[in-house]
Amino acid sequence: MEGGGGAAHAGWTGEEPVDAEALEVLLQAPSKAQVNEVFLLAFRARHGQTDALVEKAASKLGGAASKEETVRLLRAANQLIMRAVYLSLDAEGVVGLLPSDFHQALGGLIGTIVAHHASEWRELIIASQVSEPRLLDMNWRGGVKGGSNHITT
Repeated sequence: MEGGGGAAHAGWTGEEPVDAEALEVLLQAPSKAQVNEVFLLAFRARHGQTDALVEKAASKLGGAASKEETVRLLRAANQLIMRAVYLSLDAEGVVGLLPSDFHQALGGLIGTIVAHHASEWRELIIASQVSEPRLLDMNWRGGVKGGSNHITT
């Protein structure tokens, strides 16, 4: 995997920077496992957030975040996930996408979580893409008559 600093990737597609303020809501999470769960929910919400997903994410934060903060958090986490997966970043590269003044311990945890799940997420994204049909198997054997080198009359 390739790592990199924030400056090198800040405008990789011309999009706005990651909403780091929204990610800081994760400081309210009771444990690292809960932060991991929030990122898993953010990935699941990549095609749209349902009220159930937002409520589940809010519960992972111990109920300390409002619905609006949770929605913003899921968007920011998803944006970070997609950039990290697209750029094939390692944990240091993910941290590099965050502002330099971002909470150091939280940034390291986020980098570790995203890098840990990146290959699985990449496979799920690729598998869900619409594409041309793919040849999965080819049988080159001929029939017994077709495989003979004798001419019959």
